[in-house]
Parts: sequence; C-alpha cells; structure tokens
Amino acid sequence: MEKVNASVLKVIHSLLQHISNEEKVDFEVLKKHSDRFFGPNAVQLCKGIVKASGLPCSNQVCTNESYCKKHLFTHLQPKREERKQCTGLNCNGTLCVKDALPNLTICGIHLAKEKRKGRKQNDTQCVFYEEDDEGNVSFCGNPNIHEKWVCIRHEHLHRQYVKTYRSKNIGNYIEMKTFKDDFTPHYIIEKRLQTT
Repeated sequence: MEKVNASVLKVIHSLLQHISNEEKVDFEVLKKHSDRFFGPNAVQLCKGIVKASGLPCSNQVCTNESYCKKHLFTHLQPKREERKQCTGLNCNGTLCVKDALPNLTICGIHLAKEKRKGRKQNDTQCVFYEEDDEGNVSFCGNPNIHEKWVCIRHEHLHRQYVKTYRSKNIGNYIEMKTFKDDFTPHYIIEKRLQTT
C-alpha cells in the first residue's frame, strides 16, 4: 500500500511541476496547497453527495465523522421508508400525508382530534341560538372552536358571550356553576345543557 501511495505522490508532484511550468506558478506554493489534500495530514472530505449537482461534497468532515455538518444532519435523519405515515383520514376522506408520531399510528393533528372526540357532545356545540315568536329556542349545532362558545360561523359573537355568561367557554361555565356559591345560572345555557 505504501508503494502505491508513493507512486501516486510522484504522479501528483510531476503533475504539479507541469502545471507550475505551464501556468508560471511557483511549485512550492502549489505543493503547499496540494498537501492539504494529498499530504500526510490531508484534510478528509465529506462522503456526502450534493443534491443539486450530484457531485461529491467538497466540505471538510466533522471531528470523528465521515460527513460535514450539513450531510451529517441529513445522514442521521431516519430514511423516508423508516417513517410511518399517519393512518388518520382528512375531512375530505383522503389519507393524511403527515408522518405519524413516534410509537403512534397518527400525527399530532389527528391525535388532538381523537382527544376532542372524548368530550361530551353538548360541550362542543355552538351556543348561538334563534328564538321564534312562541319562545322556542333553536341552537346552531355546529361544532364550536376549541375553548370558545361558538363555531367559526358565529365567532364574531364570542366576546359578547363571554361578557354575558361571565365565563370564557362552556367548560368554564360548568366549573363556575359547580364551585361558586354566588353563581347565577343563565337560562339559555341551562337549556343548551339539557338538549342533547
């Protein structure tokens, strides 16, 4: 192996001598710069491939590694085949394209949806209502925005409901009704809680 390295170094030195003569550059300067890549203390170059050009990376490797900082990060990332795709369905019925969370089969968005499904149905419906001439109340029935009184369609009324019902959402209303002695229940919300 040492004979091969010595013969390669001779070829490199003769090539440098040729470049020095042709380009009129000092041989010692060329040798000094080439020793960085071919000498005994040669810099190790990254084994990564540049995506844009397909050529080998020309960056110096990190300490005790075979890749530069950029390619080390991508090299340590799990391969696409190793990641599991989320098994949740989108609103339009198609399969979710996001990656599943570690040790789960669904992504963070579908995990939050699963948690919301566990709440009581009447806790998650909009409290907007319309009253007819006979005094009958009909509620919106759309799902409310998380931690709010109303659905997206009636979101402009949320601040008004917070002031009227003296709580930020229906869960907070139930807590206040349960734990506060001087709390006066609102008849519309009580009606909403009774309907299922």
